[in-house]
Amino acid sequence: MVDGLRLLQELARTGDRPVTYGEFAEQLQPGLAPLASSRVLDDIGTFCEVAGWPNVTCFVVSATTGEASPGCRHIGPEGPAAARERARAQYGQR
Repeated sequence: MVDGLRLLQELARTGDRPVTYGEFAEQLQPGLAPLASSRVLDDIGTFCEVAGWPNVTCFVVSATTGEASPGCRHIGPEGPAAARERARAQYGQR
């Protein structure tokens, strides 16, 4: 989980575009199936919510739909776009 959190915090810091589940899974662990990363994303979302940190899981999207990851449900009513902006502001990208 820690490696995944660091990857997503770096995305927020650099202002890069969101990544797909497949890209995230491959960066997390080469050869990891995209579906297998969903548990990591859910854990990251829960951790961010409890810690009061911006939920960086909003940077992971479906390659097909462009929708944010299931872990993004922890961000509340603000939605993925607003969560990305808040994360970018928190981690240095304005």
